[in-house]
Amino acid sequence: MAMYGQGVVFYLAPTADSREVWQAPVRHIALEGLCYVLGCNQEP
Repeated sequence: MAMYGQGVVFYLAPTADSREVWQAPVRHIALEGLCYVLGCNQEP
């Protein structure tokens, strides 16, 4: 909530998890923070 209060526009969410289950928390962050979220993992 502190970051949302500062007016975050882009949220970078790096992870080592490449499963699709990771998409749900990323969507939640985007909706809750009204911001764009870039989720990326380490797989080539």
